[in-house]
Amino acid sequence: MRATRLFASLVSLALTQAAYAAEVTIDQNHMKFVPDKVVLHVGDVLVFQNSDPMNHNIQVVNDDSDTVDIGLQHPGQIVKQAFTKAGDYEVRCTVHPSMLLSVSVK
Repeated sequence: MRATRLFASLVSLALTQAAYAAEVTIDQNHMKFVPDKVVLHVGDVLVFQNSDPMNHNIQVVNDDSDTVDIGLQHPGQIVKQAFTKAGDYEVRCTVHPSMLLSVSVK
């Protein structure tokens, strides 16, 4: 009985945290991330919108230099990336190295 209550409490907590996850939109415009700095909470999602007339390739790099390649993004396409761990991240475009975004996850 006690284990059942604990499990129910954990599920409730997880659902509550998921309900508060935010989506933050980052535009890719004129070969820049706009804005170029964001602060998120664990569980939040970045929504990348490509407003440029060219492709971008988004990579997310964490403090340990682990890299997630979101892949090629065509003009007008939207891709999403969740941040499930606190830390500092650099987001970059491998096609346009001057495109950088700083992400801090609390």
